[in-house]
Amino acid sequence: MAHQRNGRRLDGFPGLRRLAALLVVLLSACATTQPGKSVANRELPAFDSRSFGERPAIAPVSRLFELSEGQASAFLDYFRDPARQAIPPHERVYEYLLLVTSDFDFHNDTRTASEVLENSSGNCLSLAILTTALANLVEVETGYLLVDSTPVFERRGDIVSKAVHVRSILYDPTPQPESGDAVAIRRPGIQFDYFPEDTSRVRVVGNLAPSAYVAMYYSNVAGEAIAAGDIDTAFWYLLESLAQEPDNAIAMNTMAVVYRRAGDEATAEQIYRYGIDTLPEKVSFLRNYRYLLKGQGRLAEAEAVDQALSRLDDPNPFTWVLAGRSALEEGEYKEAIRHFKRALDIAPYLHEAHALTAIAYLKLGKTAQGERELKYALENAHRLETKSLYQAKLAMLGR
Repeated sequence: MAHQRNGRRLDGFPGLRRLAALLVVLLSACATTQPGKSVANRELPAFDSRSFGERPAIAPVSRLFELSEGQASAFLDYFRDPARQAIPPHERVYEYLLLVTSDFDFHNDTRTASEVLENSSGNCLSLAILTTALANLVEVETGYLLVDSTPVFERRGDIVSKAVHVRSILYDPTPQPESGDAVAIRRPGIQFDYFPEDTSRVRVVGNLAPSAYVAMYYSNVAGEAIAAGDIDTAFWYLLESLAQEPDNAIAMNTMAVVYRRAGDEATAEQIYRYGIDTLPEKVSFLRNYRYLLKGQGRLAEAEAVDQALSRLDDPNPFTWVLAGRSALEEGEYKEAIRHFKRALDIAPYLHEAHALTAIAYLKLGKTAQGERELKYALENAHRLETKSLYQAKLAMLGR
């Protein structure tokens, strides 16, 4: 985890554990939707709940940020300690977070604020929820940025997810002097982020609205339910996610997966087409729709989707990495290579894309090309663990 105090980085936690996986379904891990355009005036697909049993008990939004009496008391004792009163309030919250997360275990579970403190674990969205809960107790204003970094892929059952991260901000409440400059000065505060590699390769996607931030919680829990084989629970959590943010592309795409697994491919197709027609994040909708069409033997339509994919101009390299992984798992190695090359045209330093391209070439029996891509992956990797993995793969090729 990296912490920034007015732009200065502080290292606090070890790197996130990367789990290798080459599977199909695309879901969110840490937090994975972009600030969307409102579709309130558009007609959303009808979500028939009759196939998914009774609605389970789902924590309302307010409960996500609740702390137990003991947890709240411990924080307030720290915050109100006379010895700390000279420290600005947002810094006291920050320092308490450092204290309670000194042995924090980062993994893929999405937790409420109380659960984070009870278990001292969770993903970065869980930590953002805890940040909000503590800040709310002492009226410190918070904000959130959605941040894209070098991709981190994690496996939960047959689910592959790409982690996109939430950067929490604790704003400085001190009144700032007015400036006559035309250019706005960035509001001072303390930022938290967590990345497995250097932050020079970080792309800030944009500010995260409260509705999108809360929607991520329910969407993530839905993904965990799917990984556990519980599509009924997943449906209801996705419904709650979409109630918070109707244009949440990840939740919408995952809802289609739920319907497909429930045997309702007609509704899944309706959702895919809705996403393709109305939402900006089209690549994952097209890829999943193509998968459905091929499974139904509608090969001409699947080819038309391929053509639509080839014409897309998505500037986010991680989108193409995910599309390539999907193609790789389906055994479509040439298509996978095309997608990975599109990612590398945008961001040639992505070692994961080079490594995955190598796998596709090796599946095609093209050893020389596979070796070349593995060498590129090795050159661009920074973590010792990752370098060792690539070196071992090269050694297995006998080079």
